[in-house]
Amino acid sequence: YILNLCKKFLGLEEPKIRILLMHDIPSCSHKRFEEKIKFIAKKWNFISPKEFEDYLSGKKNLEGRNVLLTFDDGFYSNKLIADKILNPLGIKALFFIVGNFAQLKPDQDPKDFIKENLYPKWRGHDYPENLEEMKNLSLDDLSHLATKGHSIGFHTQNHKDLASIDSKSELKEEIIDGAIALEEQLGLKINHFSFGFGNVDFFSEDALHLAQSHFEYVHTGMRGDNLRNTPKHALRRDTVSLDDTNIEVASFLEGSADSRYSKDFNKYESWLKSK
Repeated sequence: YILNLCKKFLGLEEPKIRILLMHDIPSCSHKRFEEKIKFIAKKWNFISPKEFEDYLSGKKNLEGRNVLLTFDDGFYSNKLIADKILNPLGIKALFFIVGNFAQLKPDQDPKDFIKENLYPKWRGHDYPENLEEMKNLSLDDLSHLATKGHSIGFHTQNHKDLASIDSKSELKEEIIDGAIALEEQLGLKINHFSFGFGNVDFFSEDALHLAQSHFEYVHTGMRGDNLRNTPKHALRRDTVSLDDTNIEVASFLEGSADSRYSKDFNKYESWLKSK
């Protein structure tokens, strides 16, 4: 923070744009979520997905410290958060949807999909404590979010480890075919894509080239600043948990952990250049 203040004082600081990555927000944590958002808003300006797009395309200038809010997976809790907290605050978010999760019907139990696809055993993570209340955003919920000015992104069809898929037809189904189907159902164009699990180890060069062919923006789960010269298919995001302290969140946004991802981004961006 002190280093960034010095850059600002010397006129060397570029506009800062960070992208926040969040997931399910349990009903018991709404107050904590709101407090965290308001804490961030003290020093950062929340921008909409459209403002972010216009900045990267050169249509809009941004100054100071800006942050875009995104949610992965497509949990129903995100709609509750949008209606109860984000909309009254004037914050427009980007919701990344897992295609087949959104297709579940009201009479289908979402817990099996959550356990098998979003929290697979091979990841070694415990299931969330609020698993019993977790469910998917429906197509109607997604349409509702879009009418309120939020944006919809695609987060693969089944939340698979894309690096483990050798079949190009299966990759296409996970990345492109599912997105096209969702676009037709919602009647809107999906410009943003994020791959599951976020780390470069769960992506691949073939997967990236497919995503590039259909989406204007590709988001990772690796931390960093998004400057005007940041490749639109190598966007950085900061994962933020409700268990993170405000000091930890502030530290992430200042870039304290960015260097941990420099090697991974060198690998990732080499795939961009090889196309």
